[in-house]
Amino acid sequence: MLPSVMITSDVGQTPPATYPWETYVENPSRAVTLTDFFSSGAYNTGNLVVENAQTIANDVEGWRESITPNTPGAWFQVPFESWKVEQVTDAFYTEFDFEGADIPYTLNVGLRAVNTRVSVTKATVDNPEATTWSIATDGWNSQGVLLDWGSSTETKSYWDVLPSLNYALELNDDSKIRVTAAKVIARPSSQDLGKGFSKNFTRNDQNDVTFYQFIGGSDGNPELDPYRAKQVDATYEWYFGELGLVSAGVFFKSVDAFIAGGSEDFTEADGNPAVGGFSTAPVSKPINGDGGSINGLEFQYQQAWDNGLGATFNYTYSASNTTSSTDSDQNYGLPGVSENAFNIMGFYETELMSARLAYSWRDDYVSPNRANFGIANSPYTVTEKFDAYGQWDAQFTYNVMDNLSVTFEGINLTEEDQSAHLGWKELPSQYINLERRVVLGVTYRM
Repeated sequence: MLPSVMITSDVGQTPPATYPWETYVENPSRAVTLTDFFSSGAYNTGNLVVENAQTIANDVEGWRESITPNTPGAWFQVPFESWKVEQVTDAFYTEFDFEGADIPYTLNVGLRAVNTRVSVTKATVDNPEATTWSIATDGWNSQGVLLDWGSSTETKSYWDVLPSLNYALELNDDSKIRVTAAKVIARPSSQDLGKGFSKNFTRNDQNDVTFYQFIGGSDGNPELDPYRAKQVDATYEWYFGELGLVSAGVFFKSVDAFIAGGSEDFTEADGNPAVGGFSTAPVSKPINGDGGSINGLEFQYQQAWDNGLGATFNYTYSASNTTSSTDSDQNYGLPGVSENAFNIMGFYETELMSARLAYSWRDDYVSPNRANFGIANSPYTVTEKFDAYGQWDAQFTYNVMDNLSVTFEGINLTEEDQSAHLGWKELPSQYINLERRVVLGVTYRM
């Protein structure tokens, strides 16, 4: 079970003429200004004012009390963010190894049969005829903390037969060819399977009638199938010197099913007088895509010198296709796959110490969570895409003794930020402020 909690405040007990929250005017230090946020020029300003994340991180409880100084608050368990996933697998496998006598090759052939049984228990609302006040409060916190809730359990079972082949042929002392083929699976995450149904409401005054309109929500999907694909890789490798390598290859993947963030329309009884007491809105949830393909090229270079210095570089080109489309993107490709990506690293290694400096970069890609995103109160869908992103990382390790070492690691040294947009660059959806992270570690080997 993954428990979660949240805080909520009783605004109804706030004294008259007293705001229950702290405003930006009262405390300007609450916010920071991001410059050049709307770099496309679609807006008259390039600045965006957002909450100061560092203030929250330094003292979560103090920050909460500061923004609601006149309102009592309490911690509640969040039922819709708690779930239980049980997974049992039975696997049967066999493999055969072959090796050439006259022709220098190795061949491994295997077959694996896997049965997966999944049981998902998640929260459900037991009183759908809740009072207007509880519906409204749940609309603000969107978690159902004041509703009576229970649980439901769904089970799913499936078999997968997974053949594999690994072949290597030595052309001479310095080069070889590798060919691999396999059928692979990747099971859904527990959150994709079990996340409870969280509903959002907003107050609506219509024809002298006040009601709290259902505007959407989010849910898990216990019926998800795993990611399934058949793949083939062919690589040529050339070894030079003691630690030098150049390789180039091609790969082909036929994706039978994949997992992506999508949305489905859901109708909720909310007292909407315009449509018979109901409202329909999109609910975000993970769904299975119909399949697709990924074809591409790989290149790798690695070299080290006698003085301890070395460098590595790899580049991948991936062309992905699917049958999935939205109103903003036809055949938007497989979620999470960038067309171009590369990594470059320089390193220095001795018996006493090692140091690495690396830069990684990837092209824009379709969001795994909102590949097919519904727009409230409209029949249209759009695709969220993350913009191209790169970051610098460094690591230094010092061997104090043979079995004791100290490691210092810096992640995202230049504090690069990440952003995403819905369908078009002029429609930003996310701005993620990724700060520099520093990790100090000690390793002791017995």
